[in-house]
Amino acid sequence: MKVVKNLMKVVKNLISRHLSASEQEALALGLKFATTPRKIPHDKITDATESTCKQLSNSEADQLRKEVSIALYRAKPPDQNLNKQHRQAIVELRKDDNIVILSADKGNATVVMDKSDYKGKMLDMLSDPAYRRPRLQKTHKRPNKEN
Repeated sequence: MKVVKNLMKVVKNLISRHLSASEQEALALGLKFATTPRKIPHDKITDATESTCKQLSNSEADQLRKEVSIALYRAKPPDQNLNKQHRQAIVELRKDDNIVILSADKGNATVVMDKSDYKGKMLDMLSDPAYRRPRLQKTHKRPNKEN
C-alpha cells in the first residue's frame, strides 16, 4: 500500500465533521484505487463458463468445464491490499449519505463535501447564463433517397 506523506494536500475535507486518520488515509489512495476481492467469485466464473459452453461442441464444452474446474480448485484469493481499519473506513464513508466524494478539478486530490453544499454549488453554476439550455432549432426534413 502506498504511503502518502501529506494527507492535507491529497484529501480536501470540506465537510462539517472531522475525518478520522484511517478515513483520510483510505481517501488518499485515490478514487481509482481498486481493492482486492476477499474471495474468488466461483459462481460468476462458473456462470460465464456455462454461457460460453453453449456456443461450443459437447467435447469442447466438457474440456473447458474441466479446465475451469481445475483452475478454480487451485486458485487462492489474492493478498489484501487494505488493512482492516482502511476497509472499515471505506465502508463508513459509503454509508454516509450526507457527503459527496469526488476528484478535484486540478491536481490529484480527493475532495469530500457536504451534499447540500455540493448541490448548492451545482445550482449556482447552472443558474449562470453561460449554462443555459440550448434552443431547439427547427430542421428541414430531407426526402429519403431510394436506390
